[in-house]
Amino acid sequence: MIPAHLSILHFDKKKRSNIYKQVTEVLVIAVCIMVMNYFLKYILVEDDGFTKMVMRDFYRIEENIDNIYLGSSHVHYDIQPEILDEINGRNNFNLSTGLQPINTSYFLLKEANHDNQLSHVYLEMYYGIMTGEYGKVKEYQNLPNTWRALDYAKPSINKIEWMLDASSPEYYYLTFIPARRYYKEFLDKEYIAGQIKAKSQFSEEGWNGGYRYKGYRWTDAVIDGMYCDPSKESALGDAPLTEDVKKYLIKIFEYCNENNIKLTLFSSPVADCELILTGDYDNYVYQVSKLAKEYGVSYLDFNLCKKEYLDLDSDEKWRDLNHLNENGSTQFSAFIGKVFLEEEQGIDVQKYFYDSYEEKILSMGNSITGFYLERDYENETHDEQCFRINTINTGNEYMTIKYRVSLAIADEDECVLQEWSENSSYKIPRNLENASVIIEAKIDDQTQENQSYKRCKIAVTN
Repeated sequence: MIPAHLSILHFDKKKRSNIYKQVTEVLVIAVCIMVMNYFLKYILVEDDGFTKMVMRDFYRIEENIDNIYLGSSHVHYDIQPEILDEINGRNNFNLSTGLQPINTSYFLLKEANHDNQLSHVYLEMYYGIMTGEYGKVKEYQNLPNTWRALDYAKPSINKIEWMLDASSPEYYYLTFIPARRYYKEFLDKEYIAGQIKAKSQFSEEGWNGGYRYKGYRWTDAVIDGMYCDPSKESALGDAPLTEDVKKYLIKIFEYCNENNIKLTLFSSPVADCELILTGDYDNYVYQVSKLAKEYGVSYLDFNLCKKEYLDLDSDEKWRDLNHLNENGSTQFSAFIGKVFLEEEQGIDVQKYFYDSYEEKILSMGNSITGFYLERDYENETHDEQCFRINTINTGNEYMTIKYRVSLAIADEDECVLQEWSENSSYKIPRNLENASVIIEAKIDDQTQENQSYKRCKIAVTN
């Protein structure tokens, strides 16, 4: 019996040794894969400078973050956390990213709540990413908007869940191996050298993208006029929220409820010409409001604000049709800080808002909100292009509008092509370089004390 016992001990020892060896080999291989993945990511994956700054700032803040603001670039251009700090006495942070999908908002919420005791979450509901193709968050074309934040998240169980949730399994390899997205640049020495140089020389102080602090993106750029591209607009329909968006909204509702976190949905202002041209915006407001009410969540749409409380009509307050510049964001931040605080204190804030966007438009009377152009091919010649000016108006569609059109080439003085006239067409020579057309429009209504006036500068394309 003794020899047999010794033989069994010898076998167990040998078996354990093989297991240790196999485990060690697996660990070595895993470490090698991780190192290789990190190396390839460093030399191939292009940085998103702004998101890199936001996530670094977010992880470095030592004091508790009380309020976070989630959403797309509307949040980081429109909201200044430091102004909100002064109003509500809390630590506010913009955890927004460009075109942030709703599933990214959900996982960033969980990420923020892991190391902080969140008091309030404010989720921006820009219709452009909650509807249509952008609202289908797991589609291949939308994955870069998820990776933008995901790639900078620290390793954690939440990040693994996020990576698995980001897409269907067929695209996991692109999420788990970021360098694979750039396989076409793998042998491009010039591209790789550029990435290494950019990352090795990156500094927070030297980054010139306008980052200030706690997720706010500063800009003093001013829009050249309210010019809309009608090809990008489409009516929102009866129920514009996508199924993906509703699914993750409910996840956010439930997570906040389970973790005793207050939640407010809101929409940042968009230029009126953009909303009017899109059409059916009230369908979107109705659907979001109905869903929010069902789950006991507040929804405040600042596109419905009364002008006497929030007047953003001046072009000087806009960076573009969808984002405010510092001038506009300073005013907007002060206002929403006041509204959010009053609502939290139980004060009825509905006095600041119209019941619908249609009601707001009716209150504006006769006004010009913006422009778009159409090519007039029938009246073009071999040497000239022809365009028809369309104004985006509120009020009486039969109002008389007069136009003034000028041409600016490089640094030369403006040349008037047409003085004030009801004619809405103009011609310009073909093949102009560094040229812009300046369009001015006003309502010719002598009964109005202040005529509605808009100006727009549009680069010439051939």
